[in-house]
Amino acid sequence: MKIAIIGLRAIGPQASGGIEKALEALSVRFTGHGHDVTVFCRARYASGLGDFYEGVRVRRLPAIYTKHLEAITNTIAAMVCSLRGFDIVHVNATGPALLSFLPRLLRRSVVVTVHGLDWKREKWGVLARWALKLGARAAAVFPHRTIVVSKMLRSHYLQQLGKEVTYIPNGVDLPRIPGPRSSPGFGLEPGEYILFLSRLVPEKGCHTLIEAFRDLTTTKKLAIVGEHSHSRQYAESLRKLAAGDDRIVFTGPVFGDAKDAIYRAAYAFVLPSTIEGMALVLLEAMSYGKCCVCSDIPENLEVIEPECGQQLGVSFSSGDATQLKRRLEAVIGDPEFASALGAKARAHVAAQFDWDLIAGQYLDVFRSLARGNG
Repeated sequence: MKIAIIGLRAIGPQASGGIEKALEALSVRFTGHGHDVTVFCRARYASGLGDFYEGVRVRRLPAIYTKHLEAITNTIAAMVCSLRGFDIVHVNATGPALLSFLPRLLRRSVVVTVHGLDWKREKWGVLARWALKLGARAAAVFPHRTIVVSKMLRSHYLQQLGKEVTYIPNGVDLPRIPGPRSSPGFGLEPGEYILFLSRLVPEKGCHTLIEAFRDLTTTKKLAIVGEHSHSRQYAESLRKLAAGDDRIVFTGPVFGDAKDAIYRAAYAFVLPSTIEGMALVLLEAMSYGKCCVCSDIPENLEVIEPECGQQLGVSFSSGDATQLKRRLEAVIGDPEFASALGAKARAHVAAQFDWDLIAGQYLDVFRSLARGNG
C-alpha cells in the first residue's frame, strides 16, 4: 500500500511531541512491512532530515508559523499533495481532520486518528476552540474510519456523537533494563531527582508540580525537561514560580541518548496534566520501570489503574498541589514501594503497549479499507 501520513511537525531524533514520536514509530514499522510510506512534515521542524528517514519518505512542506495558522496551513499543503498516488491517507489530530473530506472526494481511503480533544487545551481562544470542536466532529464524519488512542475517547465519540470508533492505543519501545545509570548531566545524580518531561504548556500542569515540590522537604531535585509550544509566557511563568529553589532544574528539551539517560536515572516520574489523549511520556516512564505519579484524569487512570485491577502508579486529584505533595512524600519515603510499583508498570506496558502489535492493528484497518471494506 502507498500510505500518506498528515498532521505532524516532523519525525526523527529531534521530534519532541507525543504525536510525532507515535507516528515515527508507526511509519517506520509500516515501511518494515513493505509499504510505501510518505510523512508530510512542516519544513521548519524537518530541516535536518534527508528525503528518507529509516525507509520513510519525508516531504517538507511550508506553513505559516503562528499559533493559529501553522497546523492548518501545512495541512492544506499536505492534503493537496496527497490527492493522487496514495491508497491510504492517514490524518492525525482534530485540527487537520477538518480537511479530511478532501482526499475522500477523490476516492482516497481516509483514516483519522484522534490523539486528544484539542479544543480543551488552555492555549486556545474562543475562535480556535470552536474550530477544533468542529474538527473533533469532522473526525467522526469525514473519514472512512476513525481511530482513537484511549478508551475515554472511544466513550466520548459513542456517547456524544453516537459514533463507533476503533480504539488503538499508543505504544512504547521497551528499553534495556538494567542499564547504566550514570549522571545525565545538568547537576542531576542517579536516583536523586523527580522527573517531569513534556511540553511546557498549561494543560501539562507543571505549575502544580512546582507548587507541590517547593513545599516538599527533600534533598532530591526536580528536573523539568521540555520546551514551550506557542506558550513562551507560560514557560517564563514556570521559571518565576521556581525562582529561589535551587533544587528545581530546567534542562530544556533532550533527545536520543540524553533522553534515555534522564529517564533511566530518575527516581520517579510525575505527569500532572489536566488533558491527555494517551500520554506517550507516561508509557515511556513506565517502560523504564519508574514509579509514576499522575493526575487522576481518566486518560491517565486507564494506564496506571487498568481494568485488570492492578495498581501501576500513584494518582492525585488533578490540580491539587497539596495532595500531589503528599503523594510525593509517600513515594520518596518508601523506595521499596516505588521500585516495586515501577517493576509492575514495566511488565504491564511490555505486554499491552508494544509498537509492533499496535502497528499491525493499524495495518489491519488500512488493508480492510484498501479491499473496499470501509
